[in-house]
Amino acid sequence: MRTQITKYAVAISAVFVCSFAAMPVMAEPGADDADSAQTDGAGEASEQQAEQPPANAEEILQQVDDELTAVEDLRANCVLTITDSSGSTDERKLTVMQKDDDKRLIQLTEPARLRGVGLLAKAEGQDYLYLPAMRRVRRIAGAERDEPFLDSDFTNDDLTRTTFSSRYRPELLDDDAEHWRLRLTPRDSDDDRYSKLRMKVRKKDHQPVEIEYFEEGSDEATRRLTTSGFDTVESQVIAHKFLVENLETGGQSTLELSDVEVNIGLDDSLFSRRQLQR
Repeated sequence: MRTQITKYAVAISAVFVCSFAAMPVMAEPGADDADSAQTDGAGEASEQQAEQPPANAEEILQQVDDELTAVEDLRANCVLTITDSSGSTDERKLTVMQKDDDKRLIQLTEPARLRGVGLLAKAEGQDYLYLPAMRRVRRIAGAERDEPFLDSDFTNDDLTRTTFSSRYRPELLDDDAEHWRLRLTPRDSDDDRYSKLRMKVRKKDHQPVEIEYFEEGSDEATRRLTTSGFDTVESQVIAHKFLVENLETGGQSTLELSDVEVNIGLDDSLFSRRQLQR
């Protein structure tokens, strides 16, 4: 079983390969025919490998989604640390539960004044916020998805998004030995605050290590999300630390996971508006 949390992972492996092994090799005088045939076979194989096309952006993003939705279920404790531009910090503790590709529940446990605040994502566009002081569940829609979550640099959308392909059209910008860089543009520009995203994807394990956010008409990123602290849980690579930087204000927020449990058989009833209010 494989698992993963969060919303930010990207992947596939396809590399344009050039090899000197494709060059013919002269057999030494007296070498037998078997050695010559082996050399010729290696050359043909290298030529075929060298002719492989570059990675396809659509395929990369789809495999990113496959990784994001590979988890059966997951439960973890998290610490959210908010640091403003002056260096002052504020800390919140929360629990996260996730199941399949369309269910996620986040609930605050500390500090006491915020205990019970919750965020529920049941499907694309069906996100809900519960504020105990108001004693009601409020649906998050449209521009509200890009509002800060509990005064942090994470947005509601950062914490509820489970896939990218349905919302963004990808383009492969470039790659090196270790990473791909993708540009993502909204399929529906009226449904997204940002005109484009730029994602850096680690080839070896299909994990995103950086996402930059650009607003309309700007070539300068206004936000950056970085993932780190990668660890393997039941064969699935999981990032345990997420950092969001507000490049305009200088503030930043980190989300660190601990006590990660996977494949524990979470019931669907846990992902309900009733559970959100408990």
